[in-house]
Amino acid sequence: MIDRSGALKVRIEFGKEGKRVTVSGHIGGDIQLECQSCLQALAWPVDISFKLSVVSSLQEAKQLDDSEPLMLDGETISLTALIEDEILLALPDYPRHPFECIERNRSEDADYGATDSQIKANNPFSVLAKLKKTGD
Repeated sequence: MIDRSGALKVRIEFGKEGKRVTVSGHIGGDIQLECQSCLQALAWPVDISFKLSVVSSLQEAKQLDDSEPLMLDGETISLTALIEDEILLALPDYPRHPFECIERNRSEDADYGATDSQIKANNPFSVLAKLKKTGD
């Protein structure tokens, strides 16, 4: 993140479905990320809804139908860590502006507009082509 002054609204509800404890909620707002193309600020909307069911084993996790498992490794869980994990899972791997934010420079050795003879002359494998034709 570029700017840490933003704010997200978080709503969390705790409940029970049968014997299983559930944690559901919504995270919304805007955060500032760094565009991976131009390295400038990129406003990114956050709109995450989640539903987690607390499980104590992989067997219980496999039985879930309508929610994601939340595996406890102790008796408590950090709500801050839970919210942070949900946000990180929703962020893109490489955030970029939806438009061309930087001008793409052509490579110096690009062959744009070159004639066939110029391309062949610059080709480092042109010597091999001559050997193939002559059999030397």
